[in-house]
Amino acid sequence: METALTFLAAERFGYTSRENGYLLGFLGLCAIVTQGYIVRKLLKRHTETAILMGGLAVSIVGLLCIGYAPQPWLLYLGLAALALGSGLVNPSTTGLISLYSAQHQQGRALGIFRSLGSLSRAITPVIAGTVFWVFGSASVFVAGAAFAIGALWLSRSLPQPAK
Repeated sequence: METALTFLAAERFGYTSRENGYLLGFLGLCAIVTQGYIVRKLLKRHTETAILMGGLAVSIVGLLCIGYAPQPWLLYLGLAALALGSGLVNPSTTGLISLYSAQHQQGRALGIFRSLGSLSRAITPVIAGTVFWVFGSASVFVAGAAFAIGALWLSRSLPQPAK
């Protein structure tokens, strides 16, 4: 997302390296607030599956706002929504994997999950950059929203694990 985001901001709004740095700094600040404060509060009152589904829904809105942003303020609004959504999805997914795994398998399951996440972070910038330049600036974010819709649909059937 970050690769395509900087391409989009430069292409659509003429952002310089400095302005893209501010954009990524804003994204990081939103992620810190979400993961450092909001997630803790929500996990006290809601289940991991509910937080996962809410995070996916907010991510979808954020991705579409970014993809179709005609003005920089909407780009920033979409980024805030995406940071909130992914900040909810990541810890709830990790928690669910841990809760779904037998105690003696938790380390292995979480290790595989993190390894797959690292692999995807290595591969997706190339794929996203290619999709961006072949199909246009909105395509990456619309595709991301489509994948998130699929994940949201699948998450409806997740059982609530015992704690």
